[in-house]
Amino acid sequence: MNDFYEKNYNELFYSRGIASTATRFLHIALEFKIRKENYPLVLEIGGGEGNHVPFVRHSYKKYTLSDIDRRPLNPVAAQLLAEKKLKFDLQDAHKLSYEANSFDRVVSMCVLHHLENPEKSLVEARRVLKPGGLASIYLPCDPGLVYRMTRSLLVGFRSKKLGLNYRLLNAQEHRNHVQSLELMVAHVFSEDSIRTLRFPFGIKSWNMNYFYVIHIHKGKN
Repeated sequence: MNDFYEKNYNELFYSRGIASTATRFLHIALEFKIRKENYPLVLEIGGGEGNHVPFVRHSYKKYTLSDIDRRPLNPVAAQLLAEKKLKFDLQDAHKLSYEANSFDRVVSMCVLHHLENPEKSLVEARRVLKPGGLASIYLPCDPGLVYRMTRSLLVGFRSKKLGLNYRLLNAQEHRNHVQSLELMVAHVFSEDSIRTLRFPFGIKSWNMNYFYVIHIHKGKN
């Protein structure tokens, strides 16, 4: 499945057209209402090429971009790397090498639905987050009705042009159900303050929304 991301992901979701616009909105949504805050040390888990980095508007001293393998960084992330405001670490989301309470903010953008053990990754994310810090999690509402219909409209035609069976690829990659992931988040962060934003309709239904943005402020423990 790594070949799909290396060869086709940016073409499908970032290169041009309405799919590109929609994907950028997802990144913007994760930063909604937190742009004026200050989180000096940020960790992004499963950050890939750094596609989320350009959308972070709050101030920070160091942005740590981590992933299980390394791919070429996008221009903004590459420039920040050259300026030493960003560093890249090879990390397994299930077993982070960082000490407890190391980061002021932890970002998880389009990651949990891919993982073999998302609950273990959430435990690790909470462990490395400082008390009072912020965890920001994006969850696509797959296999919800609105999500499936919207994705089909956005990338269905282009995926056929690339010779891809996108529905099969999506099923293989999105191994975790949004409802299960939401329950795991609530369990792992049960001692913390959780706020869930549901787009676009705001109602408590994964079938009737496209994605969830979850912001968690870690408690003292």
